[in-house]
Amino acid sequence: MTLWHRYGVRDIEGLRFGYLGLYDKDESLRLALTPEAVRDIHRTGGTILGSSRGGGDHVADMARACVERGIKMLFCIGGDGTQKGAMSLSRELAKLNAKCVVVGIPKTIDNDLSFVERSFGF
Repeated sequence: MTLWHRYGVRDIEGLRFGYLGLYDKDESLRLALTPEAVRDIHRTGGTILGSSRGGGDHVADMARACVERGIKMLFCIGGDGTQKGAMSLSRELAKLNAKCVVVGIPKTIDNDLSFVERSFGF
């Protein structure tokens, strides 16, 4: 909502099943996050995007997908594995001199992220 209403961003996508949604070519793994699509998600538990583990062996594919799709900013929301993946992806994008910012947002139910006292998952 903040990206849409405060910053005027109109092209906001959610990637289904974590990093898989980034590098897989299947368009059904992308979800347009309009105000209508997210208006009531805070009333239900879980995630509308789904979760996954892994993808670390596809970092080059993820970076290439960011470049090919013109992604300028990627928010990686999750626990320690997601944050490690975000760091790897950021490093790979730097090697490509890509104009894409990777933002790690901690979200964990077991509160196991260093330097984070509390996250919105906890």
